[in-house]
Amino acid sequence: MAEQFDMGEFVGGGELVNVRELARDYSEEAILCLVGWMRGDDARSSMAAANMLLERAWGKAGGQVVDAPKDEEQVKFTIAIGDGAIGDGSLGG
Repeated sequence: MAEQFDMGEFVGGGELVNVRELARDYSEEAILCLVGWMRGDDARSSMAAANMLLERAWGKAGGQVVDAPKDEEQVKFTIAIGDGAIGDGSLGG
């Protein structure tokens, strides 16, 4: 059994290996796997994979959830990714 040391490193077969670097060698394959799941027929897997890809690309959403207006007033919103807005819109009447 390999003896554990600092985070991301272990000794196996007398050789020091950086697990983080080793895992990064599979980054492209992992992303392609997520894309495959995202494009699949299973809606739950598709949404989970899409969310993982978006979070890795843009970070977790920091939006705040607010209660819907009590009357039929118009609600305006802006969708922002990173530092720039990508679209404006409105909901309601």
